Amino acid sequence: MIRITVPGPATPERKRQVRQGAWTRRVDTPQARDYKGRVYARACEVMDGQLPLEGPLALTITIWRLKPRSWPKRRLWPDSRPDVDNYTKLVADALTGVVFRDDAQICRLVVEKRLGSLELLEVAVEPLGDPAPAAAAPLIDWAEEDA
Repeated sequence: MIRITVPGPATPERKRQVRQGAWTRRVDTPQARDYKGRVYARACEVMDGQLPLEGPLALTITIWRLKPRSWPKRRLWPDSRPDVDNYTKLVADALTGVVFRDDAQICRLVVEKRLGSLELLEVAVEPLGDPAPAAAAPLIDWAEEDA
């Protein structure tokens, strides 16, 4: 298992449109580009020259955010923007080519936004083995349902 920790507040993926003559293209905002670079640099440190992982992978991302003082103690989850999928794309793009060859290798994805005393990003990548026979079977047997 490969574990990567990036201290500081996480920045979500954000794109903006840039006009080039008659065409437009989407580019990262400066904040997203800088944060993607920090994740990439930290991944390079952790991998220390190892080749990217091959085969199906599980990716776990935990985004730790500071709890505002105005929030009640019973509130445990930051159910506000930005969305977790915006973080996911940025992290997957930053790790591509360093930790894994292509983000299409990700077959299991778990993403959490949590509240804590520090702001940081935790990433874990691990190879997936063969699924158990019961887990690989479909939930519905379509052949029986058609009969």
